[in-house]
Amino acid sequence: MTALTERPVSLADISRRVRDAVRFAPIGTMTTQRLDTSVRVVRAPGAPSAAHLSLALDGHDYRRLAARTLDNAGYDVTSYGTGLLVHTGTATRSDLFDFVVGWCDTCYYEHDYDPVLSEHLMQVLREITPPCCTDYQEELEAFATSCRNRLRRLHDHIGHEQASHRSGRYVLARQPETWIVLERAATTPDVLYAALEGVTSTQDLSDLTAAWENTG
Repeated sequence: MTALTERPVSLADISRRVRDAVRFAPIGTMTTQRLDTSVRVVRAPGAPSAAHLSLALDGHDYRRLAARTLDNAGYDVTSYGTGLLVHTGTATRSDLFDFVVGWCDTCYYEHDYDPVLSEHLMQVLREITPPCCTDYQEELEAFATSCRNRLRRLHDHIGHEQASHRSGRYVLARQPETWIVLERAATTPDVLYAALEGVTSTQDLSDLTAAWENTG
């Protein structure tokens, strides 16, 4: 496995999540906003893991909505003047990770996974999944439901064999976020491989996807 390092906060992910949330927010009498210049995200000076977010929209409701949206994605958010200070946070504290862990618990396996690896993978995966968590959870559940038996076979025949190890060719097979990796591999493989470069080895990812193909 590639060594895990601290990941800078993603300005693009923060921006797209807030834009998506505010665009359709039923706050007051306004349900649609022109957001070309309404959201501004810049890196905090000297702090790669933090960003300043400002909204060119009146009212605390929008800032609260932005803060709640980012908090649900696992970012740490605090007030900063009239805007927000956003830190990388803990991606495994997100609604999306809770969802995949819960689904794995109840649907197909007991998992003994590496929480440190999950954190680093989820920091990347949240940047390449759709910003609306509720909609994406529905897509992800539909994918997993249609592939339920394949997911079980993947874990039983590969993930289980590696359960006592923190490394190995198929280390990804026993991670709960692998469900997201496989869905993204089926949907946007080039984006997935590029995003995970430096987080996990290309060989590990190739081994996982090859094993997945063999379960079909």
